[in-house]
Amino acid sequence: MLLKRALPPTITYKAVETLRKYLRLLGSSLSRKSSKTLPESAKTYRTFAGQEYCEGQALISKEEQDEVLAVPGLRP
Repeated sequence: MLLKRALPPTITYKAVETLRKYLRLLGSSLSRKSSKTLPESAKTYRTFAGQEYCEGQALISKEEQDEVLAVPGLRP
């Protein structure tokens, strides 16, 4: 919450949108990851996707997360 009060809303919104963009790129690449890198990449995706940051809701919706993480060979 400190970040929300410290930065103007426009900057905060742009930063969150940039992070969301790169997280979606990571998510879309999961199906092409090797079996060695897939678990760590998926863990990173899960960690950041579920964070609320400044918006009071997960960065990526639970539905979208579930769809992205439905990768063959990936453990729930």
